[in-house]
Amino acid sequence: MPCSDPGSPAGPCCHANELQLDLLRELINVGIGRAAAAINQLTQSHVVLSVPRVQVLRVAEALAEAGDVCRAHVSVVELGFDGLFTGSAVLIFTPEEASRLVRILLGDDPSPEEQHLMHAGTLQEVGNLVLNAVMGSIANILGDSFTYLPPDHFETPFADLLLHDASEEAVILIARTSFVLEDHVVEGTVLVVFKQGSFAALLEAVDATLRAAGMPET
Repeated sequence: MPCSDPGSPAGPCCHANELQLDLLRELINVGIGRAAAAINQLTQSHVVLSVPRVQVLRVAEALAEAGDVCRAHVSVVELGFDGLFTGSAVLIFTPEEASRLVRILLGDDPSPEEQHLMHAGTLQEVGNLVLNAVMGSIANILGDSFTYLPPDHFETPFADLLLHDASEEAVILIARTSFVLEDHVVEGTVLVVFKQGSFAALLEAVDATLRAAGMPET
């Protein structure tokens, strides 16, 4: 059973309990808030990122839930990380949502040629802000730091994205959020894909943080 938000208990496949999920949700929410502030400063326009809806799934479960979407292409900004745990943080949109986000951020109705030239760079900059803020929030409270690869933008089928650097047993932390820009809503999803053993290391760090805060064991 997937570990899903809101309020459902963690499934045995994920080995995450409700307190652990609550803390992970809060860390991601803090990161999303920081990302919104950074994007506001960058674009000089008011951007609101919604409170993320969080799930923890194995890759195989995410593929099963996605169904036909697995074959659909998605627009991706990926940020590899290494530290106490390793993997990649990913911001994904449908190609249509990505283009709409770029058009809104660029403003002044850019020509198709201008939008095409600036498309990848704009998405990389937004993705870098969002993903660094999310991973930085996790790192700060867990007392660790990460090294990052340069952000990369590409389009790929959703299934290939999940499987290109992980097995079906790898664990994914999924946070779905909405970008609200000047009354426009663009749906995006943050995925954190953990390499073998890294999710267990994350949960150990989460448990240490909960114990330090005097939270009871579950």
